[in-house]
Amino acid sequence: MMNPIKSLLESYGDNDGWYNPRRILEHFDSTILYFIVGARRIGKTDLFLRLACDLWQAHGRKTLWIRDHDKHFQDDAFLSAFLADAKLFGWCPEEWICKKDGVWTAEKDGELIIKFQGVNTFSSLRGGAHPDVDLFIQDEFMPENGKYPPHCATGLMSLTKTVLNGREDARVFCLSNYTRPFNPYYAKFRIIPDGDREITAFPDKAILIEQCRGYRCSVLKDGLWSKVYTAGNYGDYERASEFSILSLIHPVPRGSKALPYFLYSDGTQYRGWSKDGLIYWARSKDPTNGLDVFALETCEIEAKRPLIPKWLIKQLKEASDANVFRYQDANVMMAISTMFYPDL
Repeated sequence: MMNPIKSLLESYGDNDGWYNPRRILEHFDSTILYFIVGARRIGKTDLFLRLACDLWQAHGRKTLWIRDHDKHFQDDAFLSAFLADAKLFGWCPEEWICKKDGVWTAEKDGELIIKFQGVNTFSSLRGGAHPDVDLFIQDEFMPENGKYPPHCATGLMSLTKTVLNGREDARVFCLSNYTRPFNPYYAKFRIIPDGDREITAFPDKAILIEQCRGYRCSVLKDGLWSKVYTAGNYGDYERASEFSILSLIHPVPRGSKALPYFLYSDGTQYRGWSKDGLIYWARSKDPTNGLDVFALETCEIEAKRPLIPKWLIKQLKEASDANVFRYQDANVMMAISTMFYPDL
């Protein structure tokens, strides 16, 4: 018997050029957790809202709809807009209603079929509470302000273990606009997109990353709003090129000035070099000559290798958020960036 989620996704075809799951379906049987990242207004959220509606109507199975904070579900604007497209396009009946705890089939005596859940309150969900949930949709898993809930990646895993209880027929889709190339979820699972490839699958981890390319977008590249977004420096969320991992990979240029300390992680020593307002990180075998060497993990602390101080992490994170870091390769980026997310 075909997986209900897979059969529904296949039925959507190319979705008239808007975001569609064709690229991930090839890996559906070997992956269970998906990170889908793309420009605004290409139809990511709409497709998965349609999936949640269809999953209930065709198979009687429910969805957990996740955001980083419960407060999002208390916003009247969110509640009034959540089902707007579903009703406009006929994905759900008019009597379905969105409340602060989720979507109900009716105002009175209805059934809760899409439950809202904040990652920040993952510990409050009790096992066995939702045995008929097959689908997780985590919307905006990368917040634009970069402020993730503590232990957000652990929280997501806790929710899967509590609700899905190890069922391999379930699936988890995490959606985001382009915000940053790296995040706590990638750090937790030690994954990173393979350059500019649309699909990077990790079958040994049952995880997949899609960097959305080539879909229709309701914000025209040469339209008037596009000009406004560009003028307001809002284009970072629209253009894949500015999100690219490859844009952050660069060798240390000649004439760079070495930073007066080293970082140490997983048995490897790293150093930063500065030039023209940018900082380039690379593996380093340079002699330390009495300079500080800071461990990024408590397990690697030694007498002459203290844990990196919080003030330095804060300083480096501010520089990273300002997009001034460049890396020798993706592995160096993984090692350096991981320290910014101590609460995974």
